[in-house]
Amino acid sequence: MSVRESAAVTHVNKRTNNEDAVLRRPELCVYAVADGMGGPGIGDAAARAALAAVQSHAGALRGQLRAVEASPSSARRLEMGQLFERIFNQAHESIRAHAAAHRARRMAAALITAVVGHSSVFIAHVGNCRAYLLRARQLVQLTEDHSIAQARLRHGRLTPASAAESPDRFRLYQSVGANADMDVETAEVSLATGDVLLLCSDGLTSALSDDEILHYLTMPPQLPDAATALVAAARAGGEDNISVVLIRMGEISENPVVEAVSHALRQVFLFHDLSPAERYTIAPYMEEHRLKRGEVLVREGDPADRFYVLIEGALRLTSGRAHLADLGPGEHLGALALARPVKRAVTATAMQPARLYGLSRERFEQLVARRTHLGGRLLMRLLDAVSDRLREMTGRVEGLTEEVTELRRRLELIERAARGELRLR
Repeated sequence: MSVRESAAVTHVNKRTNNEDAVLRRPELCVYAVADGMGGPGIGDAAARAALAAVQSHAGALRGQLRAVEASPSSARRLEMGQLFERIFNQAHESIRAHAAAHRARRMAAALITAVVGHSSVFIAHVGNCRAYLLRARQLVQLTEDHSIAQARLRHGRLTPASAAESPDRFRLYQSVGANADMDVETAEVSLATGDVLLLCSDGLTSALSDDEILHYLTMPPQLPDAATALVAAARAGGEDNISVVLIRMGEISENPVVEAVSHALRQVFLFHDLSPAERYTIAPYMEEHRLKRGEVLVREGDPADRFYVLIEGALRLTSGRAHLADLGPGEHLGALALARPVKRAVTATAMQPARLYGLSRERFEQLVARRTHLGGRLLMRLLDAVSDRLREMTGRVEGLTEEVTELRRRLELIERAARGELRLR
């Protein structure tokens, strides 16, 4: 078990009742924060219903995590996302049933859940409860709020500065129990020794900036003291209920692979403008591949249905007997295979032991279907890539046409000279 210590604090602050709730099951490495909406007797019931669903599946989450660690295929990792969806849907139906029974028009909750493994954490959320990762005194936001302001920021209608000040940052376009349909967002994030994972309600993030959270998170050496310091600072800066869950990692000897994937994706044209949270969302869809020296990854002329990112080692690309290029860590191969059925234009052979992550067209289509806003952006990038490739091919054809025309002209001159019709100089 990689968790060294954990702490949880929830505080009513200046409200009349606490509509937040926290769940801490360190023996199962399952943690959650819920932020209810609807007022006294309603919002608190929504938060409790959300956590009850997580609590009832805590053992299943731990079991699924063990299955992933035993066989970390993309299928197993995506099964974790499917389990999260069942849990959130149970919470969703429970809240809606309670709202109908009590004739409550506005009953819902924001919910974030994390299950921590030996070298990675799986996170699922709906709403504006957040997850952060503290590593080497740097704080990274792992999730994106499902708020109107965040949606407008994604579509370029707000700047980061204006989104941070917009009143729409508190208006959610989806929450557990409120919407007919709900899109549970999941992510997989690698862990390192000494990392601290923070789960919190918006009572913390609306009162404190990320820099302030970093300051109070790193002051006390013990997690309970850090949690208390965060809540005390947020009480002075806001009125909403405040909930904090902190988890510190112990010794992690395994090489974290998801972080390597995220770093490599940042260098690929298809993914480089995505946020860290979005790259972590993509990571479970990718499958690890290992090659021995001299082993062939793909052959020229074979059907192509997979995109690869090279993490370690080197690949040599050849066409026939011609050496075209060598690929190193962070470079990629086969992006167009995600867009449409094509034939491999090259043969790729490992020059040394290599490790890659592949994204199949099937997994990419699942990603597009299940994460519509993210999938739409990736599809537009692919369309641009296909257009660029067509322009490149058109340019090559035009260049070849000019060369053929020049060769024909020269042959004609030679033939005329051979017939004595023309003297060549």
